[in-house]
Amino acid sequence: MTSQRDTRALSLVIHLRLMVTALITLVSFFSPGVTRAQVDSTMAPVDSSLTVFDSTSVKP
Repeated sequence: MTSQRDTRALSLVIHLRLMVTALITLVSFFSPGVTRAQVDSTMAPVDSSLTVFDSTSVKP
């Protein structure tokens, strides 16, 4: 059983990732010069910290 707080934390992380993905899609759509690799290297620290947050705070 997950507590209310864990469920809220998980949905927040998922929501953040969706927003980031949407933002990346918009940016790459409006500026073709920005390659996927550049975006990935920029987002790598954020994504890894989110992954750490997932594994430490949210338990199935």
